[in-house]
Order: sequence, then structure tokens, then C-alpha cells
Amino acid sequence: MRNLDEYLQRIGFQGEPKVDLETLIRLHRCQAFSIPFENFDVHVNDKVDIDKAAVLEKLIKNGRGGYCYELNGAFYDLLTAIGFKVKYLVSRPMMGYSELRPKTHMILMVELQGEQYLADVGFTALNIIEPLKIESGTVHHQYGQCFRIIEDAERGYIFQSKSGNDWESRYSFDLTEQQYIDFELANFYNSNSTESICTNMIIAGIYSEQGRVRLLNNKLEIRLEDKNEDIQVESEEHLANLLKQFFNIKLETSKLDKLFARMSSK
Repeated sequence: MRNLDEYLQRIGFQGEPKVDLETLIRLHRCQAFSIPFENFDVHVNDKVDIDKAAVLEKLIKNGRGGYCYELNGAFYDLLTAIGFKVKYLVSRPMMGYSELRPKTHMILMVELQGEQYLADVGFTALNIIEPLKIESGTVHHQYGQCFRIIEDAERGYIFQSKSGNDWESRYSFDLTEQQYIDFELANFYNSNSTESICTNMIIAGIYSEQGRVRLLNNKLEIRLEDKNEDIQVESEEHLANLLKQFFNIKLETSKLDKLFARMSSK
């Protein structure tokens, strides 16, 4: 990766990266805190370009975020450039669905010192800040949230988060390796199908040590330790200010116009 140093600078990683668990955790946390999930291109462009060079240009040079194929795809490149052994996996979203959904969400598996870890910096909903060891039943506490992976006879594994006293299933996955090209169809589905959450909702989200901020259509949800507030987007100028303040994103005027117009129609 020619722009490895730029990538590390983009996510605020300090020091020399090594192929060890401490570095993996730090890299995952740094990206979760620095590069937001956002599906704006679904709503303002003709397509979402997941060509590797285009993705890195968007995330690193242009200071944008992206969705799972962009965020996890770029994170794969970062990890492999450092020397980690990484595999693409595909998962089946489960959260909020009563019917069976297609396998469309890209996740990563990192193999390190005989152990396997789930890495995912590109999920729309409540998500991990640090990688999880792929083992059944272990509860992981991360910044006020609880996560676990359980084995399932039919699905392989299920990733869950805790809500109150209940565990909610986020997605299922198995350990069958995928190739990057395999996600072209999933990307087309998520950016074009009327059944996709990405075409039906404008979404952005970013994490910090204090909590998270999420944009859902024309409402900004702030869930931080010192602030719990919902803000309605009132104008293009208001949207531009919110994107800059909470996501450090500056959109071109034409894209901002289109995005606000889509928000206003929902």
C-alpha cells in the first residue's frame, strides 16, 4: 500500500504498527473513531464505486466515510499491508428483520497467533469498537456496550449485542473465505434495490470514547456521556454544519443539495 502512512495519519494511529494483537486492537479502534459510516453516495451519485483506488481516494484524500465494502475493504488493505493475515467473509444481516435477508454485509476475519478475530468497521447499527475473538459465548465489554459471538447449528456464528437484559442478533456468518470481486453484486444490490436499507434511508454514524452520533434521514441522534439529544436537519446550511461538526465531512455543494433534497422527501 503506497499510502500506508497517509492511512495511519487519517485514523490517528501513533507509533510503528506491528503484527500483534495490541496493534490490531488499536488500528480497529482508531478507524472506528475516525472514519464514519455513511451511505451518501447511494443518494447523490449514480453508483457506489468500490474500486480499490477510488475507495482510498474517497476515504483518505477526500476525508469522506463509506459503507461496509469501502470501510472494511480499505481496512483489509491496511491490515495486509502491515502484515496481518486477513480474509473477507460475508454475513447475513438479522437485526430488525423477521424475514430471511440476503448475505450482503462484508466483514473480516484476522488470523493471529492461532486465534481468529472478527473485525468490522463498517456496520450501520451498534457495532464493535475493537475486534472480537471468534469463540462462542464470551461476553466482550466495549465502551459501555456488550457484545458476543455464539455458535449456531444452521448459520455458523451469530454476532449479538446486548440491549437491557436481552441479546439482539445483528448478523450471522461462517468462515468461508470470499474474494473482493464477490461483493460487486452485493454492492449493486445495496445501492440500487428498493429492498435495501441503504436506498431507503440516509445513514451516517461515528463512534468515540463517549458514545456515538448517528444521522438517520433528517434526524441527528447524539448519544454521548454528556449529551443525549435529537436534532432535526432544517436547511442545507444546517446539514453542512452538522456534517462538519460531528463527522468531519465536507460535501461538494451539488452533492449537499441532492442529499438535503432526498432528506426533505422522506
